[in-house]
Amino acid sequence: MNRNYLNKINKAFDNAITNPGSILLSNDEQDFWDILEDVSFSAKLLIEIGTARGISTVLLTEVAEEIWTFDLQDYPIKKDIWNYFKISHKIYSYIIKDYLELATIISQVDFDAAFIDGNHNYDWIVCDTFLLERCGYILFHDYHLESVPRAIDRLIKRKGGEVFVKGKYAFWTNK
Repeated sequence: MNRNYLNKINKAFDNAITNPGSILLSNDEQDFWDILEDVSFSAKLLIEIGTARGISTVLLTEVAEEIWTFDLQDYPIKKDIWNYFKISHKIYSYIIKDYLELATIISQVDFDAAFIDGNHNYDWIVCDTFLLERCGYILFHDYHLESVPRAIDRLIKRKGGEVFVKGKYAFWTNK
């Protein structure tokens, strides 16, 4: 697994936007790889909630054969980044108008893992987990925020399972 993504992503952004030198990926990239290695994570179809600029999507393509990623807002730069890494063929990006649209699409898809990094409001995270829990494997970002561990605790009370934490990431499974 290539862990030198930060320099490549910075270069891609420098080439793709007019504000070179932006901070594109936080220092938690190592925690991302560590937690996925710790739980031997891989997926055929992964659902990502919260695409933003598509940086996490790039990293997730290393462990998932296909990614369906959802966001309420479009960041066109993501396509430049995905093209730069030649991974666009693995990614299906959806800009949704509301939560009902998201629930409708996800309810019709058979997926085996999920990544949540969308709205960090507690109620939204609970709704996201409710939509995604059937796969039995959810990776959460921003565990340091009060709302994320609180939503995970609620998930465990309802569905059981285990949680593994590394830095700002938490991985829940009930398999």
